[in-house]
Amino acid sequence: MACPTIKITLRRSYVNDVSNPLFQYEGSIDVQVISGSSTAPLSGSLVLANPNGDINYSLTNNTNSFTYGYFDVTGQELYESLSATITLFANDTCYKQFTINLTSEILGCQTIVSGNQISDDCYYETTISEWDTLGCTDPTATNYNPDAT
Repeated sequence: MACPTIKITLRRSYVNDVSNPLFQYEGSIDVQVISGSSTAPLSGSLVLANPNGDINYSLTNNTNSFTYGYFDVTGQELYESLSATITLFANDTCYKQFTINLTSEILGCQTIVSGNQISDDCYYETTISEWDTLGCTDPTATNYNPDAT
């Protein structure tokens, strides 16, 4: 089974009302199959490298979706963390792990000042079309997969 093409979208934002010392943070990391197919629900994990200690999440699927999942992160954790390491699985044999540097790879940051409010909105987006394929290339192995990498 071929591996699907997946889009990862990370968004983080905050709003600060200068008359109120509290920041309001928002954040999300979405995973979506954009071409090909997945024959099983997407699965994966996320590790945020935070100065206060790593924060771990599992990918959540909406009703066992074969095409969409998300990590239930908070905006504040995304702002305080230095990197995000994402590990994904699709179709039982498709595997990918990569790290996003949250201080240098975040794009599209816009700081907006409106009255007493200052807001910041940033995103990161990538497409995964090349996966590692799990399995063993030994034909006598129980997990034999001639496409394994």
